Amino acid sequence: MSAAVFQSALSRLICEADFAAEVVARGESVLPPELTGVERRRLVAVAGDPGLRVTRTLHQGFRLSKLLNLLPLTFTLLGRDVARREVAAFWRRRPSMGFYFLEEAVAFCEHLLEGWAEAGVPDAGPATPYLVEVVDYERAGLELQRARPAGEAVPPQWVEFRHDPLPLLAELGRGRVPAEAEERHCAMLGRRVPAAPAGEAARTEAAGTETVCTPGERREGGVEWHLVEGEVASPS
Repeated sequence: MSAAVFQSALSRLICEADFAAEVVARGESVLPPELTGVERRRLVAVAGDPGLRVTRTLHQGFRLSKLLNLLPLTFTLLGRDVARREVAAFWRRRPSMGFYFLEEAVAFCEHLLEGWAEAGVPDAGPATPYLVEVVDYERAGLELQRARPAGEAVPPQWVEFRHDPLPLLAELGRGRVPAEAEERHCAMLGRRVPAAPAGEAARTEAAGTETVCTPGERREGGVEWHLVEGEVASPS
């Protein structure tokens, strides 16, 4: 059936400005051959419609809002200019594939970490020393929350820090970048924990989504973190 192919091509027109421009310039020849003549003509008309740009802007705003909501500490550190460049580069490499944005947020973290490993960490002012460890921390937290097939184990996540993570993460959670965080070679070990009972979950929500517990422990969402001191190796 061509319906799925048509929907895929329509999604590309909305998400990819370069593809839409190519359809405008070259017409039906760049569209998938599985489409019917009517479907190809409709897509060419959509590509040339002035309203397509508005639709694309709305889609990008929605997509960006999900990244901001899922990676608040990362975006606090990046700042507006660096974030704009990194998001644009990520979207060029990874067109939107659906509405499961947790996986996209994990992929954005991986895009940042892989790019910085090759080209170096960008200058984000006072936030620069914390970028790698905080991005890796938020990536790990989302990986622990990712949906998995029934019965599949959720492996723990291990994040190395070069600064004291508990005050650093707490300050970032308030929307502030520390001027100078205390150096501390350690790691955070994260594990997925069972969902709280309904009454307890309601009390936690009323108090805030994040709970800082006993020293060396941090809980947020369905993830529990423990601090491990010293130069340590990731557990196998």
